Amino acid sequence: MGLSLIDELVEKSWTVQNDWVTPEECAWLRAEAERQDADARFRPAGIADGVLTPAIRSDRILWLGEQDAVWPWVQEKLTLLRHQLNAELFLGLDHFEAHFAVYEPGQFYAKHVDRKASNPPQAGSQRAVSFLLYLNSNWQPEDGGELVIHQNGQEIRILPEGGRMVLFRSDTILHEVLAPKRRRYSLTAWLRTL
Repeated sequence: MGLSLIDELVEKSWTVQNDWVTPEECAWLRAEAERQDADARFRPAGIADGVLTPAIRSDRILWLGEQDAVWPWVQEKLTLLRHQLNAELFLGLDHFEAHFAVYEPGQFYAKHVDRKASNPPQAGSQRAVSFLLYLNSNWQPEDGGELVIHQNGQEIRILPEGGRMVLFRSDTILHEVLAPKRRRYSLTAWLRTL
């Protein structure tokens, strides 16, 4: 029997859970992301306080909040996950932030860590656990767009198949997003400490 989400997160600092949502939920989230994209609500993504740096990151994002139809679902799912992680790992996760992301063919996100471990906790709210939920239908290896985790001299490639969820420690996991060959959607969130 494989390791649980919690066991994998403790042992490797990352975990992949397939079919974390139903196919219907995945299709609904993707349709909502596509609708918002068609309405030109996505904006170029930045790094470090929103600075646009296309040589490092070239995707587009839409921050989610109470104005979005998917927000009650996102809030329920991520609150349950936050409570589970707090109960089992005592992480002190207090809240989260979330956005849709879209990568067009050829777009990418270079190697990075979501939160530098050197940032002192007293500096304010910190990203502790990164969350990715892929929304793509019928994604094939030749479509590219993998998440690559760099750990212990290895490259772990994770295909962005619809319904697949990835969790990892925000302060230790070096990762990148390779360029897809077709449009690639995800729901990204960070579970944060106070």
